[in-house]
Order: sequence, then structure tokens, then C-alpha cells
Amino acid sequence: MPAPTTAEIDAFVTELLGPDATRSDRTAVTLLTTWACVSMRYDLDVEQVFDWDIINDFAVHLTETVSKGSAQHRRSQLRRIAKRVNPTYAPPFTPTSMPESTTIQAYTEAEVEQIEAGASYAFNARTNVTNKKMLVALCLGAGLRSTEASKLKWGQVFVDDLGVVLRDVNGRDVPVKDKYSTVLRENKGLFEAEDFVLSPDSKKADRSNVPAIITSLYVSDGLAPQVQRMRVTWIVSLLSDGVPEPLVCTTAGLTSLRRYLDQVRPISYDEDTMLSTGSWYRGYGSVVLPVSG
Repeated sequence: MPAPTTAEIDAFVTELLGPDATRSDRTAVTLLTTWACVSMRYDLDVEQVFDWDIINDFAVHLTETVSKGSAQHRRSQLRRIAKRVNPTYAPPFTPTSMPESTTIQAYTEAEVEQIEAGASYAFNARTNVTNKKMLVALCLGAGLRSTEASKLKWGQVFVDDLGVVLRDVNGRDVPVKDKYSTVLRENKGLFEAEDFVLSPDSKKADRSNVPAIITSLYVSDGLAPQVQRMRVTWIVSLLSDGVPEPLVCTTAGLTSLRRYLDQVRPISYDEDTMLSTGSWYRGYGSVVLPVSG
């Protein structure tokens, strides 16, 4: 699908905000929409543009050209607008709020183990353990955003002897870390290509299923998994395993990894690390990720 034109974006903003919108609001929404739909190739759709994760990623993008304070102000402004125009807009589930100025940190190894244990635990007979494992695979194993996870269809899940790759996720191919790929391998043949991975019985992508699954991952000792932190953990773990920065940027849909570098542990290029990353080394050393088939 071609990127929207300037005129189409202008019409979208006008319809969304109305003719009496302030100049500041129009500018903010135009900048967000242009970045999301032209640079990141999202659809010109209210629920996609005004998504919690998309607004946060846009604010990070802004820090490359404006001060952190200005970017945070713009994020707050867009969140306020999103609450008004997007009926599905919602922050990720968490029992305690994170300060605006706090840099998102990767989960520790102990916290990752808690998330993995929560994904496998059945609270009762109605617990959908498979869905929990799916979400962990998509977010902790492939770094997908909430909207991307909810929109992913089984036809985009590519499986071969090298591993599992999620194809054409907003224009990029994303290998799943082998550690989390089993649930996708086992379920690939059970659904039609047009079925949504997280909601195969639904005819439309439903963003509400992501926070619902996140809630089911919550454990009593206080760890409430967040999609953003799982995505950051995925990025940091790949950098720590020695996956080249340009390749991580491409598959993560980012232009810079600057804000994650201080969390990266010393790199060890050992054979076990190479084998554990599996599909990542299809295109090792190149920003192009060749996928067979």
C-alpha cells in the first residue's frame, strides 16, 4: 500500500480534530501521522496512529532533533488527544505507574524467568496457556509492539529448518528467537493464513486481547509484564548477543539504538550464542534479511 500523500494526511487531521482545532494540536497530529504512515508505513487509521506504543516511539524519535523535555511535552499532548479520538486507546496494564522521565529498562534474567513461568502457568481450566505463550513469543521473542502483535496473521508466520520469521510486519521481517519459537511452530498448521495469531476466531484485529493476556501473565509477587519492556528486553538481548546494530535497527523498525546501548552487556561471540540466536544469522553482517521460500 503506497504511503498517504500530504493532502490525504491533511484531510485526515482535519476530519479528526475538526476545523476549530488549535494550531499546536494540528501540528502535533500532523507530525505523528506523517511519521507513523510515511516513515513507519502504518495504515492511515485512527486506532493505529493513536496507539500507546506508536506515540511513545514517536516521542523517542523526536529526541533525535529536539530536547527530551520538548519530546515529553509532545507525547503528553498526543496522549491527551488520543484519549479523545481513539476509543481503543489504553495504556499497558501495570499496577504502578512509571514516571514520565524514567528510561525503559530491559527485564533482568530473573524477571524474564518469572514471565516465562507465568506464561506456562494455568490458573484454572479456562486459562489459555497457548495464548500467553504466543504473546511472550511475539513480544519477548520478536519485539513486536501491541498493535503489531494484535494484527499479526498466521500467513505471516514463516517456518523452516533455520527457525521462525514473522514476515512483513509493517514492512519488515522479524526472526523469532529460537527459545520462544516452539509455540508458533506447533500451531502454524492449525489455522488459516488469514486467522489472527492472538485471536483466530475474530474477523477483526482486537487490541483489547493484548492487555487481557498481559493481565493473565500477572503474578502475585508484583511483576506485571509490559509490552514495551519486553520489546526493550528483546532489543538489548540481541545487541548483547552480538547481532549487528544495523540489523537490529531494521528488524525493530528503528533508526537509532542510542538509548539502549548503556544496557548492553559485554559481547561474547561464542558458538552457543550463535546457535541460540538461530534465524538471526540468516543474514549475519547485513541489514538485508534473506528468507527462503
